[in-house]
Amino acid sequence: MSNNVMERGVRRREFISQTLALGGLAAAASVVGTSKVWGAVSHRPLDPMNPDILFGSTSSLWSGQHEIEWAIKRIAALGMQGIEPYAQQVEKYRKNPTGLKKLFDEAGLTLIDVANGAVGTSTNFMDAPQVQKTIATHVEYAREFLQPIGATLWKCNMGQRPVGGPSDDQLKRLADALNEIGRQTIPMGIKLAPHPHI
Repeated sequence: MSNNVMERGVRRREFISQTLALGGLAAAASVVGTSKVWGAVSHRPLDPMNPDILFGSTSSLWSGQHEIEWAIKRIAALGMQGIEPYAQQVEKYRKNPTGLKKLFDEAGLTLIDVANGAVGTSTNFMDAPQVQKTIATHVEYAREFLQPIGATLWKCNMGQRPVGGPSDDQLKRLADALNEIGRQTIPMGIKLAPHPHI
């Protein structure tokens, strides 16, 4: 074989492997969804066979086409093992966490945790006057909702990135707040998992 043919073959193999890899990424994106905000993969699941949105395009407002009950059944039918809904997606179960847990248990699906940001809770970890409210509302949500559903992990977003990036003082407040929330949720059996978009 000539060098040109070998080079072409190698390039073709590389092309095919890269195409397959991109196809795999596209398939993964079709399962977890795409974000209109970031233009990348997000945490919202889609049905790859019928890609209508299970949950809304923003995490700040519930605007889904399907209720959480439908999503639980559909996600279990697709063979997934567990999911992490946004707080808004399960808000109607806020006063009945064991009812939500029962739906997951019946579907054989694990409710991994519920992302923070529930109605009435604060995600302001940066502004000194708001930090105590953020700690208090996170601990309350963990005690009243996450602990009864059996969550052992809690992924927390940390609010908006301040203009100009967080200062050293803001980062210290954030770290102190996360440590305090974690200190209070560990006895509940819940480990805090900061999700560092900030």
